[in-house]
Amino acid sequence: MKNLIILGAGGTAFDLVDIAVAMNKKKKIWRILGFLDDNPNLKGKKIYGYPVLGSITDSKKYSDAFFVSSIG
Repeated sequence: MKNLIILGAGGTAFDLVDIAVAMNKKKKIWRILGFLDDNPNLKGKKIYGYPVLGSITDSKKYSDAFFVSSIG
């Protein structure tokens, strides 16, 4: 499985989680690690069942992950 991190934790992020979960029902592809969002109030919280791992600049810590943007 491939690690997936979603950039942004707003409304569009929910759609991306839903898509990844639906894809995994056919074939296990994605391991959703969580979100990166620049809102400091979200760090450490869970959004749609997945953790907010930090800010978007923290993406460099996840060199083994794929990223998808939910930022509009």
